[in-house]
Amino acid sequence: MTDELIIKSLSTLEDLQEVQRLEILVWGMDCVPTHQTITAVKNGGLVLGGYINGQLVGFQYSFPGFKDGRVFLCSHMLAIHPDHQKKGYGRLLKLAQQEEALKKGYDLITWTMIHWKV
Repeated sequence: MTDELIIKSLSTLEDLQEVQRLEILVWGMDCVPTHQTITAVKNGGLVLGGYINGQLVGFQYSFPGFKDGRVFLCSHMLAIHPDHQKKGYGRLLKLAQQEEALKKGYDLITWTMIHWKV
């Protein structure tokens, strides 16, 4: 049986610093600075955290984009802690991203090389 993933929107410095630590663990590269993620969240972006028993095990980060007169959401990064990969948590975070994007009025999410109509 899989533990229940609780997904919530993140916006505090402490939460985003926790995201940063997970980003470094999973991706092993320079992380997105918290001053940038805070600014994105305050201006139409999203940082969603996935928690199991109160511990952050995954996140999704996206920010607003604009091209040819159209505003959309740019999905920049998703990470799942190595101990929790291959459990479907990434998919759950992407579905939550879609739901939150719709609430914010977005009808398009770009994700690396694809466009996902919401």
